[in-house]
Amino acid sequence: MDIRPATAGDVASAPDWLAGIDLRADRWRDDATRAVVGTEDGMVVAAGRLFTSRVHDDRYWVEVMVAP
Repeated sequence: MDIRPATAGDVASAPDWLAGIDLRADRWRDDATRAVVGTEDGMVVAAGRLFTSRVHDDRYWVEVMVAP
């Protein structure tokens, strides 16, 4: 699996299994907000994002999604 920063193109062409999941492009809010996709054979098979809490800036949220 190759892991790379998520792009606006990844968001626009997200696979069906990501429907309803808020995929964002890397650094969508600031430099501490990160998003990645994992690909195999050119297809997105995983996605993840990490961002700081807007209420507690010393806490991070991490979400990882993997194709079924």
